[in-house]
Amino acid sequence: TKMRMNNTYHYKIKLFIIFLAAISQTFLVLTTSASYLDAKISTYKILQKQQNSFYQDELDTLCVKIDNLLYVIENSGALKLCSDNSVFASQDVIEKRYNSIKSSLTNSSLSNRYFSGYYLLGKNKNQLSFAMSENSFSNPGELNLHYERFINDYAVNAFTQNYQKLFIFDKAAFTDIRVDESIRNDYNKMLDILDGEIVYFTLEQDVFCIFIVNPNFLETVFSNTDTINASAAIFNSSGELFYSKSNSGEVITASDIDNSKFHTYTSEQYTLVTTSHLKFTLFDLLFLGSILIICAAIILWAIYISKIYADKII
Repeated sequence: TKMRMNNTYHYKIKLFIIFLAAISQTFLVLTTSASYLDAKISTYKILQKQQNSFYQDELDTLCVKIDNLLYVIENSGALKLCSDNSVFASQDVIEKRYNSIKSSLTNSSLSNRYFSGYYLLGKNKNQLSFAMSENSFSNPGELNLHYERFINDYAVNAFTQNYQKLFIFDKAAFTDIRVDESIRNDYNKMLDILDGEIVYFTLEQDVFCIFIVNPNFLETVFSNTDTINASAAIFNSSGELFYSKSNSGEVITASDIDNSKFHTYTSEQYTLVTTSHLKFTLFDLLFLGSILIICAAIILWAIYISKIYADKII
């Protein structure tokens, strides 16, 4: 009977030691994992907020830079040069004014970071037009383009439909527009250059302005979407997508603008929609796995110790 009681105590002490080890290690696993996950989620939310704020600020800046570029172009004298009647101006005067304009615009950083080129088009064949593309200016009188006919006195066509908004230029939408044969070659060249680019149209002081957004600018802005496993989409004021980036594999469409699970920011020129997901890296899995392995090893060690020292404790 006494031996049976000793065996019972021995068994109970073993169970108690194992129970203490299991409880303490389970508590350690839960608290460590919870603390780690809480820190990761908090960091993720902070990064998510910071990146969305950064995206919004940079896109707002782009819209401001459109106005700034117009201001720089106007101050350079380019708008006046394109709106003046060139019939009564001598070639020397035109070249002198043009070289001054070229110098002013070349020294502007706006045309490097935010814009990769632009066209300034006079209204009719008696007014000058010029273009800047790939840091190269057309020479005065070289560009045989004017907008009077292809804007068609504000008739509804691809030019007027896309007026004053950011959009992806598709030359197929512009090939059926009637233009004079005298400007046909330069018109087709312009369509080829603009095709696939993000552009902005505006009419300023009787000069039709086409700004080409530097694609590297947007790629730089959204280069770190992988940090929070994000997807982003930018729609213009007509709800048309003109830029998207995805690291999460999620495709955002115009129908998602009012979706509560997406972060949406709307300005006069665009609507930015972003979504992101918490992702676990190999380090996260290794860390949490290591904690589980260590705690399991301690429990096995406790079982081993319980077998050896249970009798001594009795």
